[in-house]
Amino acid sequence: MLQEELDQLQQTHEDEYFILQHEEAHEDKAAYVPPPTSSPATTAKDPAGLSLEARLQALRMLAPPTPPSQPTLTSAALDSHARAKAMDALKMPAKPSRAALPPAPLPPSTTYPTADTTAPTPISAMSSRRHSLENRTLLLQNEVRELSIPANLIQDFIRIADPNTRKPPYGIETCGILTGTLTGSKLAISTLVIPKQTGSSDMCTMTHEEELFEYCIANDLLTLGWIHTHPSQTCFLSSVDIHTQCGFQSMLAEAIAIVVAPRDAQKSIGVFRLTSPHGMELIQNCSLSGFHEHPSHLEIYSDAMQIVWSRSATAQVVDMRYT
Repeated sequence: MLQEELDQLQQTHEDEYFILQHEEAHEDKAAYVPPPTSSPATTAKDPAGLSLEARLQALRMLAPPTPPSQPTLTSAALDSHARAKAMDALKMPAKPSRAALPPAPLPPSTTYPTADTTAPTPISAMSSRRHSLENRTLLLQNEVRELSIPANLIQDFIRIADPNTRKPPYGIETCGILTGTLTGSKLAISTLVIPKQTGSSDMCTMTHEEELFEYCIANDLLTLGWIHTHPSQTCFLSSVDIHTQCGFQSMLAEAIAIVVAPRDAQKSIGVFRLTSPHGMELIQNCSLSGFHEHPSHLEIYSDAMQIVWSRSATAQVVDMRYT
């Protein structure tokens, strides 16, 4: 049905176009014909011609004006191939799609120098760095390293100090220096040095200290603390003992003070350290000497932690009092 209507419209269009072409050709031909004579036979118009002229005039009024520049189609345009060709010519050129454009080149990337991670690191440098980090960690965490004490150390010192401990009326204090080595992150007491000294029932003073220093340097020993007796007193640190321990602990945080009190039934042996930071700061800022009182509301010293008693190790004894 639709095809029949299209065919009818096409036929009507062709008829109108043929009439217009015929009219133009008739007008061109009429321009060369001489004017008609006054004969009644020739001047009278044919009714069929009048009807044709009226129809042509109506078609001219209905037809849209044709631009002068637009090309006139011919009957050949009815051909499908010609019509497709005309449509292609009338089409506007399509704008290039944005997506069809070639991508813009990327700017050259900036490169930065990087460290060569393939280079081997010397074992010595790695070990040094590891020890440095361990020491820094201990410092930041305010921790102390483990200190190993030979189990025979106390008995050997009691035997050496026994003659002074038994002297009447109250005995004489005896002192010794604890020296040892550092292996990895562990400290170990290896040698008990009995220096030249003088003493009384409540104090002991070391003499000829240079001999002790020379011996430690020659044998590559660290000073890890000290030990002394309280022949007639309890097991504690006196004000003089606290100041002595502050000197040792200022040089090495793990340094200990061992007190042997044979007459103390509650605690005959004690291993102490000053508390940090309160005890250390208090004593370091104390300018008093001899026996004196310290604030009682502060815990200045306490039992030492991070110590182990080694039954397999044996401490060497060096007595310098008779040399």
